[in-house]
Amino acid sequence: APRTAPVEPELPPPPKGMSGGMKAAIIGVPLLLIGAGVAVVMARGGGSETPPAPVAMTPPKAPVETPPARVQEPATPPPAARPQDVTVEFTSTPSGAAIYDGEAQIGTTPTKLVLPREKASVLRFKLTGHQDLEKTLDYSRLADTAEQHVNVRLDPVRAAPPSRPTKPSKPSGGNDPGIGVFE
Repeated sequence: APRTAPVEPELPPPPKGMSGGMKAAIIGVPLLLIGAGVAVVMARGGGSETPPAPVAMTPPKAPVETPPARVQEPATPPPAARPQDVTVEFTSTPSGAAIYDGEAQIGTTPTKLVLPREKASVLRFKLTGHQDLEKTLDYSRLADTAEQHVNVRLDPVRAAPPSRPTKPSKPSGGNDPGIGVFE
């Protein structure tokens, strides 16, 4: 007689929907987190905070002296003119010219400077794009002690007109029509 293979029992199909363990996890985990949060809040004192007790201040036994107030002086006050000096206000057209006494720059227009009365000062005014201007100031015979004014006009540097390149002369060959092939 022929032998047949044993038939394995057929498993039932999985149930439709979620399993009971999955449902318990979805509901249980948020409840567990909410419970932990409530426990933390309760451990810290909940929401009923009491205001801190006021601190009593006792007056000092010895009088406290206030520190002396500092008088702030201007950073660099203009030098005071002595009788042997004269104050000169410098302006330029256009403004912003550097004022040089020898090689040292002593200011930028507009400005006020104190110059010695007893000697002549040779000053040079420089501004980019303009011609330098030299001015000699001699206040040795000036009796007036009032402020003096010096206004200088700086002329723009005239740019040389651009030079046009000249065309090189072409050697005249017998059949040159006067126009180059590459011109």
